[in-house]
Amino acid sequence: MLVQRANHRPGVRCLRVLCAIVLAAGAWRTAGSDEPTADPFEGMVLIPAGDFLMGSTEADEQAKGDEKPQRVVNVPAFYIDQFEVTHIEYKRFIDATGYPPPPSWTEGKYAYDADFYPIVEVTWWDAMAYARWAGKRLPTEAEWEKAARGTDGRRYPWGNDYDSHLANTGRFFVPVNAHLEAASPYGVVNMAGNASEWTGSVYVPYPDLVAVLPAEFGGVDNSGRISRQRLRDRLQEPKGEKLEPKKQAPQTEEEMELAREDSLHSANDPRLQFLRPEELVDHRPRVCRGGSINAYPLYLRCANRSSEGPNSRWYNIGFRCAKDVSPGSPATTPPEH
Repeated sequence: MLVQRANHRPGVRCLRVLCAIVLAAGAWRTAGSDEPTADPFEGMVLIPAGDFLMGSTEADEQAKGDEKPQRVVNVPAFYIDQFEVTHIEYKRFIDATGYPPPPSWTEGKYAYDADFYPIVEVTWWDAMAYARWAGKRLPTEAEWEKAARGTDGRRYPWGNDYDSHLANTGRFFVPVNAHLEAASPYGVVNMAGNASEWTGSVYVPYPDLVAVLPAEFGGVDNSGRISRQRLRDRLQEPKGEKLEPKKQAPQTEEEMELAREDSLHSANDPRLQFLRPEELVDHRPRVCRGGSINAYPLYLRCANRSSEGPNSRWYNIGFRCAKDVSPGSPATTPPEH
């Protein structure tokens, strides 16, 4: 089992906070229901609209090339989960929808003591499916970074100086409410260490901030690599229709990818409950943030970027969700430290 017991037990106050969040999340839905039944903003933190410093400066010796240039980015207000999604929350999703569990689970069950540990070993598509079931979405890369570092451009969620006691970089995971003292300026917990986290953004060089779906994530998909209309035409051809034989075998990388993917997705694919066919053939790498266990301080910085293919399933990658601000949304947020 990939998720292990923590090396220390969190305090009683921490457990009470986490239990309240998990119970509230579980109250949203009834068994077998696909509709929210209670406040979907419970357990989320409001990140106010405004500018923040994204990326790293040329003078930063620790910065990698893909973090540059640093610039001012304006982000609309949004909500983000205070804690990473846990095993017990993900299990409710599986039970309600029949979605397949991570491969390391035994007979659809995770380790008995992992309720409040971050769910890991999920693909980007798995995280997207959960978020949509929960009435949420994945945060964009810019949203994630603002929630982690606030508006002062700090290096780590807690400040500019590294402190090994404030991030879980050991061999084992810890409950998602550990290290409350290392929360970001907005009170978001474990933005450095524990599980790395999927975002909704495609990995591209700065300054182009590209999200996968413009209408959902607020970005601009300008890659030009995959023709959406062509994919729709290919994937939505009526069954049984006789197609003209191809004049030649696929030659380009795009044609080969399309041919391969066309043969993989069927009506029985569980991801199609939450994702459209054209989304499942988009294999551009997605951004992961936050570092993880076994990570060096370099990879725990708020500006650090990493990426994986959407079908990757790693022992140390989980996620948290975000949600747009609507007219009826709560309008409170913890003050900055």
